[in-house]
Amino acid sequence: MHSEENAVINCDAPRESKKIVYITHMPCPACAKRLINLGSVIRVVYAEDISRTGGVEMLESVGISVHKYGADSK
Repeated sequence: MHSEENAVINCDAPRESKKIVYITHMPCPACAKRLINLGSVIRVVYAEDISRTGGVEMLESVGISVHKYGADSK
């Protein structure tokens, strides 16, 4: 189980509550879908890159900002 899936399962915040998600690795496409379906995620911050891409682009395409921890802020 990826950390995002575990976080979604255990999230008890209302769907409409804005959420910022902190994770260890860049989200894969499947986890990006889970975060989108969680509702009201406004930002994802991750520490390490992964080789599978597509998750970041998917999140950004629906208006969720994605930032690598420690990288220059926009």
